[in-house]
Amino acid sequence: HAKQILHNEKLLVDQLANLTVDTQGTISIGASGLFSLYQLPKILNDFKELYPNIYIQLKTGWSSEIKEALNAEEIHLAIIRGDYSLNAKKYILCTEELYVVSKTPFKKEDIPNLPFITYKTDISLSLMIDKWWRTYFQQPIRPSIETDQAATCKEMVKYNLGIAVLPGISIEGEDLFKISLNDFGEDIYYRETSLFYNPYVEKLRHVNLFLDFLKGHYSI
Repeated sequence: HAKQILHNEKLLVDQLANLTVDTQGTISIGASGLFSLYQLPKILNDFKELYPNIYIQLKTGWSSEIKEALNAEEIHLAIIRGDYSLNAKKYILCTEELYVVSKTPFKKEDIPNLPFITYKTDISLSLMIDKWWRTYFQQPIRPSIETDQAATCKEMVKYNLGIAVLPGISIEGEDLFKISLNDFGEDIYYRETSLFYNPYVEKLRHVNLFLDFLKGHYSI
């Protein structure tokens, strides 16, 4: 009952923000950790420069957690990476390839014999990497290092402690040797970043401004 009262209060605040002459209000955004680390800070900064009176409330975490937050209407918008199905409107922001990366050059056939670094991630990416490995290599993955997140894994790779499979978003601008998973055979591997939102938020002027801004940023 208390949660419902708080939810109703949030809806009332949103409706009141719509009635003001100035563009203001609070936008609740949920975003995956990698997107929040590598792309969202600049996007939010650019948006705040245009609309300084709009307050951003941000929740970061696993895509599965962000999905549940949107389902519970705890957030206005969800930016999720991976193949997720939600009962909400969807807009694909971008797609990217996955790469085997290393500090030094290597050959495809060398991969099973090189130190392999893994990291905790959502189930959709774990299954994708596992499928790729089982398709092209006979022996199972035996991690030499297990890390808590992709950013930590990348730092290990940069110090030449092993190879890893990382999404393109995390290695942009890095001086690393890489081979796309799509170069191994006919199977296609890519990572999708999507914007999800419930239709009612389009009626909120301040949220709709961010929707248009975000879609415009990725349609260039």
